[in-house]
Amino acid sequence: MKDKIFFPILKKAEVPDIISDLAEAAIDSEIDEGIIKNIPILKTIFGIFKVGVAVNDFLFAKKLSIFLKNLYELSEEERIKLIDKIEKDDNLSTKIGEKIFYLLDKIDDNEKPRLIAEAFKAYLKENIDFDELVRICCGITNIESINMPHLIRFYRENRKNFPYYVLHNLADSGFVDLRIEGEDEWETPTIGKNRIGRNFFEYIYKEHTQ
Repeated sequence: MKDKIFFPILKKAEVPDIISDLAEAAIDSEIDEGIIKNIPILKTIFGIFKVGVAVNDFLFAKKLSIFLKNLYELSEEERIKLIDKIEKDDNLSTKIGEKIFYLLDKIDDNEKPRLIAEAFKAYLKENIDFDELVRICCGITNIESINMPHLIRFYRENRKNFPYYVLHNLADSGFVDLRIEGEDEWETPTIGKNRIGRNFFEYIYKEHTQ
């Protein structure tokens, strides 16, 4: 299975300098196809998942590099412990490698790969369980980047007076619950805090911004 190949790569490989360079590269950098193909860890991962490596894949390669760079901030021992935990979960681990690729491909900015890596670190520290890891990673993907500050203000300051479309996007992320207070179904909804949102704010966002 693909995950049985993907995770050992993260256990054994040392993050190359080129990964760090690519993670920090500007969006309009001119990256030659051959350069990406010659980065061993990216070449292997792209090969496993049959992702075409070309100049227009630079944005995906950059997001993947940001994720890997932040995950490699863990020691080798911690990284092995993290991967062992994931591989022991028979219900979800078989597709998590592909899930990581799907999420990284879908996300719309370069801060989200860092947040996803922080979620994996929180899972390693047992601050969140596996179900929360998956839900938080999906929430990071689904929330619009422009609405992230609204989510943080809500959890930090309990601010709720957001436009209707913002409320719905926050609810779609799974980080808040959408509520109708009153009997009128046309009444403007409000939002409430939930476990996934609290854990995201406490263990992922705050750790990421420290």
